[in-house]
Amino acid sequence: MSTVTRRRTRLLALASAVAVAGVSFMASPAVAGAASAVVPATCPLPDGPAGVTTGLTATFPQTTGPGHAVEVSGAGAELVLPEPAVAALKAWGVTTFEGAVDGSLVVRQGTAAEEVALAPIKIPLTKLPASGEFRLPLDAAVPPVKATGGGDVTFEVTNLAPTLKLHAVRDKSLVEKDVSCTAEPGSPRKLATVGMLADDKAPGRIEPGAPQQPSARVALADDPPYNFPKTEPTGWLRYALWIDDSTTTIKKLGSQVKFGRGTFDSVVQIATSKVRGNFGLPPTSSYFVPFRITPATSDVEVVQTEEAVGSIQVKFPTSPVDITIKANVVVRNAKVDGVPLDVGPNCRTATPVNIHLKQEIDLRPPKSGGKPTPVSTTYEIPPFAGCQGSEDVSKLLTGLISGPDNPLTMTLNVRCTPADCPKN
Repeated sequence: MSTVTRRRTRLLALASAVAVAGVSFMASPAVAGAASAVVPATCPLPDGPAGVTTGLTATFPQTTGPGHAVEVSGAGAELVLPEPAVAALKAWGVTTFEGAVDGSLVVRQGTAAEEVALAPIKIPLTKLPASGEFRLPLDAAVPPVKATGGGDVTFEVTNLAPTLKLHAVRDKSLVEKDVSCTAEPGSPRKLATVGMLADDKAPGRIEPGAPQQPSARVALADDPPYNFPKTEPTGWLRYALWIDDSTTTIKKLGSQVKFGRGTFDSVVQIATSKVRGNFGLPPTSSYFVPFRITPATSDVEVVQTEEAVGSIQVKFPTSPVDITIKANVVVRNAKVDGVPLDVGPNCRTATPVNIHLKQEIDLRPPKSGGKPTPVSTTYEIPPFAGCQGSEDVSKLLTGLISGPDNPLTMTLNVRCTPADCPKN
């Protein structure tokens, strides 16, 4: 492969990784309701045992009630091959690998404990990088669990054990080898605890006239700090929303990306229907193998450039909303085949992305009967600029990614209302 061809392949891999990463609207680093646990394992590789880790992440509801299912969303996993494991595999001639991760949980309610098997977590056919630590994001799912009413519901990870099929070239022949890893023994890794409401109250509801208590929070996952607009003249009221199930598709490549729980913290002037706010989703990293040639990874953030503005007519049960959000797409930490690719410190869209949300949403909190509101829109990704390290890749990113009509969907839930939002 010529130098020019290698360079083009690396740049294409970077652009594809950025596209797969999609858009991550960042306003706060923590994610309320999200929890994670990591399980180390030992793999009997051909030249000796090596350690790997598998992490499980999921978003849990804040509360549940007796007889109700605890629905877990946003589940994902990450297989981590430390540098020594990658080196050992390379030394044996491994070029690609695939397989699955077998996992299980223990769900505890009071004195009762139930083992829950996870669906096998598929490891797709993946090219092994040349060197260094390798992190591979994976899709996962946590099944719903019925709450019995015996107390808070605690989820513990008891097993995450990868099984790998190695594809190698040895003595000029293609060979395969199966490797079954064993999770290291130890106490279960606590993942999250979901608060149990009183026996006579369903989740998301309160009895008429009953005092509204702050909802329980997920253990081991602190709520992100509120990020309301700094200046709040008299007559403005606070509303905060959770943003769940966020998914965007980069139209040019047909690449779909899902995000963890985000936030929208706003102030509303009832008299004029004006709204101002700050919008944020957690950052996203990506893994992609364009044309099954070269693995590429990158981090992509979209940093809000100014307050979101628009209008909202506070009505019940639903309120018409028309809001525009502006933010810049920023590319960082790009690697191709495990080797850093210098895109410079200022690789971003030349102009902000404009996200326009217009529809009716439910502003009642869940405990007062509020329902999740599905929201959908499309947005345009502007051209890129400033992506210059050893060479300028701005035009390449623009050609492969930038363009109109990229779908974005999410679900909005009320986090707090003027009655219970923090005052400071």
